Amino acid sequence: MGICQSKEAAVIVQTPPEHEEAKPVGTTQAKVETTKLPVERAEPSALNPTNSSDTSKSTASGVSEKGARSQPGYSSGGSTPMDTSHHSTSALGQSSHNNKSLMNSSSVLGLDKLIDDRKIGGDLKNNIVHMEVPFGKPIEEVYDGVHDGPVLGSGISGLVRLCTHMATGAKYAVKCLDLGLVETDEGVQQLREEIAIMCQLDHPNIVRLEEVYESHSEIYLVQELCVGGELFDRLDEQPDYHYTESQCAKLVKQMLCSVRYCHSKGIIHRDLKLENFLFSNEDADSELKMIDFGLSKHFKYGEVQHEAVGTPYTVAPEVIRGTYDERCDVWAIGVITYLLLSGDPPFGGCGGPESLMQVRSNILAGRFQFEPTEIWQHVSQDAKDFILELLVTDPNNRPTAKHCQKSQWLREWASKNASEEDNCLNTNVVKALVNFKEYSDMRKLLCEVLSFTLLPDQITDLRKEFEKFDIDGSGEISLKALKQVLMQGAGSGSLGALTEEEIEDIFNAMRVRKSETRIHWHEFIAAGLSQCKVDDRNLRLAFERLDADHKGFVTFDNIMDLMGKDGAESEVEMRQMWASSMTSCQCSEGQVTFEDFLVLMKGQTVPKDAIHSPQSGMVTILQPSSGLGSIMQPDSSLGTLHETFDSHDNEDAESSAPTSPQATKPLSASENMFRRLSGTGPPHSSPTFDDDDEPFIPMDADDDKMDEFISQSADAFMATNGKTVKSSFTPPQLPKRSPMDHVTPNANGHRFDLNSNSSLIRLTQSLPPLSDTLDFSRQRSKSVDDSDHYTNEAEDKI
Repeated sequence: MGICQSKEAAVIVQTPPEHEEAKPVGTTQAKVETTKLPVERAEPSALNPTNSSDTSKSTASGVSEKGARSQPGYSSGGSTPMDTSHHSTSALGQSSHNNKSLMNSSSVLGLDKLIDDRKIGGDLKNNIVHMEVPFGKPIEEVYDGVHDGPVLGSGISGLVRLCTHMATGAKYAVKCLDLGLVETDEGVQQLREEIAIMCQLDHPNIVRLEEVYESHSEIYLVQELCVGGELFDRLDEQPDYHYTESQCAKLVKQMLCSVRYCHSKGIIHRDLKLENFLFSNEDADSELKMIDFGLSKHFKYGEVQHEAVGTPYTVAPEVIRGTYDERCDVWAIGVITYLLLSGDPPFGGCGGPESLMQVRSNILAGRFQFEPTEIWQHVSQDAKDFILELLVTDPNNRPTAKHCQKSQWLREWASKNASEEDNCLNTNVVKALVNFKEYSDMRKLLCEVLSFTLLPDQITDLRKEFEKFDIDGSGEISLKALKQVLMQGAGSGSLGALTEEEIEDIFNAMRVRKSETRIHWHEFIAAGLSQCKVDDRNLRLAFERLDADHKGFVTFDNIMDLMGKDGAESEVEMRQMWASSMTSCQCSEGQVTFEDFLVLMKGQTVPKDAIHSPQSGMVTILQPSSGLGSIMQPDSSLGTLHETFDSHDNEDAESSAPTSPQATKPLSASENMFRRLSGTGPPHSSPTFDDDDEPFIPMDADDDKMDEFISQSADAFMATNGKTVKSSFTPPQLPKRSPMDHVTPNANGHRFDLNSNSSLIRLTQSLPPLSDTLDFSRQRSKSVDDSDHYTNEAEDKI
């Protein structure tokens, strides 16, 4: 018994002539262990009378290199279709006049135009993904292992390697794609589409894109590192090659949550399968992450797709017919659920005795059985009903991902064995949310930037808390949900009951992007930073994200570019926030250095009798301060509260220096700088980032402890003498910016005519019998699309 054992298989489909076109080369991360086979389609005239010469292209495939891959679950390269007549994108993936816009670009991919588009139409979660064009900073200066790191996966377009951020030691996966294999304009646009989609997504069950680099010959996608391997491999490790019903329900719940989120953002995946879900770590209860958006695309409400894409064993019948919508992803979840419970695919297509044409026939007819009996007799009827509901051949009668989440089976089995403590709120998290609303607007913004630098192991506990607030499984938190959870749960804690008005204030404080009506994953992390293991790496990475052009300081333009359309819609408030921040850190040149950044993260104010030097980042105080206090004063511009400086509340700043017994330990950057400036360490110590000695904020720490850590460097600068400097805090005027609309579709309505067989291919030759010597051992199945042609020779090799 086993899963997914087929050799290269192609789905036999027909695209209607009015939507036929040349197919590009794109990307996918689906790992496979077979090689590409030549295939031939039925007579061209039957498919496209006007264009009998399709542009051939590469398809997703990867060759298993025994001993060469240190981690499973990644590959790169593949094939993606393009439908220009129905193609729609967000502001980040503009497709109109693509050729003209790229004519004078140094970027083959058009990243420079993409960067400009993001400044107008993007938002913080989009724009936080850093991009470098050719002649910019090369990736080799930032990451080690890009060309010689351990191979995580491979594909026809390149490799995925383990890389290390040289300045911090943080580890990521870098997907290296050969631009020479992107041969068409449609291929370039599809790659842009993949990048735009990954920039747009902010969900705990979807892998995060960190940075994009382009050289003259390659594109590099730096992504969150998942070390737990594929769901494909994890399934193979289970007793009898299948999960228990409770384990399966928990995994399906995570998958449906990510699918629903994608659909709500106007994104259809189109290639969901076991290979495209990775585990974040090696723990048995590890988070599941969706990957591979190489075949994904944006769609509008009511829009019907026609490209034939996907993987044989999970492809939906309407995709074979050539007319489908986002509910093809729901079909794939039904197939995966069957696989997880039994170890075998419901329709074949994974190495069993069925021919490819038999698999196609089974899918179109929706023909499958709950066999073998010895496995399915132990599965509940609710689970079987759930599968039957998803594997409906008529997509008009198939439920949406949101509806699937409400099934009786998931409600009962996904929470089985959960303890009473699993549903209780962490009072420290609630306290952090309450305190967050008192932060200044600049501090809130910087906290969200910092949240995007946290690695999975730094936010494990906060992830569990987020799920308690996300009661509807949307991957976001609504005001209604926040009220329900906090009013029921906070009363039992040390904070006492919270009023509706207080909860609304918390909700509004977490919404850095005021145009949004729900709290996103990283906005929640930003508010709960005190419960994360924040260290020096995160502070450095956050400052780098702000200083996108590597000047060594952050300007008002950097902040506006990061905020995108949200900043343009509230530019007056943004200028007031910036002016207030310049006053707080006494930045006479309107330039925020790393030390100023630490001051703003703390929420402090540098005394007015201080000199600020943008070149050195040094702050010099005329009269030594006796310490830091936290006097809360209302901000006149945005109606929020700021922390100010009090020189009479605490002991001298020098007294907070680390004691001498710890002087022999390797120091972090903040500790090193603090000791040097306070006279307790070597005068020329260099910052270090030793993995074993990095200070971090424990999960039970409160805001005060986190603030103390963040502000160590900033406090140290305030221990010397100098003179005052008159400052000008008004930033230069910027060009007027305009917002762009985003699409949030919904899936409803009867869009398909299932009575028509005109789009089905008729076989012109009979298939040869299968050999008795065929090997049906487990193998992965590749992603294909309708540019792959089918022949009897290919069938012979299967």
